[in-house]
Order: sequence, then C-alpha cells, then structure tokens
Amino acid sequence: MMENLINDLLDLAKLENNSFSLSLDYFNLSSTIYSALQMLLFNANKLGINLKAEIDKESNLDLI
Repeated sequence: MMENLINDLLDLAKLENNSFSLSLDYFNLSSTIYSALQMLLFNANKLGINLKAEIDKESNLDLI
C-alpha cells in the first residue's frame, strides 16, 4: 500500500515536470479490475461497503 502511494506521488511529480511517459503494452483488463477490487475489499468491508465488479462476458476484455 505504501509502495503504491510512493509510486503515485512520483508519477505526479513526473506529470508536473512534463517527464511522464505512458507504456503502450497490452494487458488483461478483467484481471486488472479483479486485482484492484481485491485490494479495496478489506477496507470496504470494514466500513460496511459492499463492492463488486460485473464484467460483461461479451466485452472480450480477456482477449488482450
């Protein structure tokens, strides 16, 4: 969690200095959504917040 915060702050600093670059690599979007949801679930559940993600199977997010 702390590492993510530090990386986000470094990215913001790069944006301010116009030295930020994007990676154009392919990735599996549904896996990324699932991983992000898993990181948020613990704290959300402690706060009584129910999180879920529904991904339409016809959207073909797993093809990349």
